[in-house]
Amino acid sequence: MPGQRRSKQDSWAIVKDYAAARPEAFGGAYVGGEGEAAIVTLWTDDPAPHREALTRETGRRVDARQVRWSFAYLEQLHGRVAEEMEQLVAEGIAVCLVGDNVMDNCVDIGVTGLTPAISQLLTERFGAGLNIFEEEIIAAT
Repeated sequence: MPGQRRSKQDSWAIVKDYAAARPEAFGGAYVGGEGEAAIVTLWTDDPAPHREALTRETGRRVDARQVRWSFAYLEQLHGRVAEEMEQLVAEGIAVCLVGDNVMDNCVDIGVTGLTPAISQLLTERFGAGLNIFEEEIIAAT
């Protein structure tokens, strides 16, 4: 029932269903924002209509922000990197972390021994939407 304040669990279900109907525009969601914990949703198109619709449907404050990449694109990108992990290691690229970064709207790739050449190679191979950084391996003692 629109306008009625829903539980957090019900609100997440509403956001999930709403997003599933718009995979090309949905960039992800997380709990955040100022004051009362708000659901923050990310959209590749104008976020205002999504903010209004989800706030109305959940009865809760729902923030909506514009991002560059859809969550579907980032999941696909993450999958492509994961599929090539063995090949990257064979090429001497020590990728030790690959993960979705919903809040920053990218796929994180942590590389031990990162150089500008490795960063360029990864960007050329996988395309845009990556956050490539030096990942330090801490040996267990």
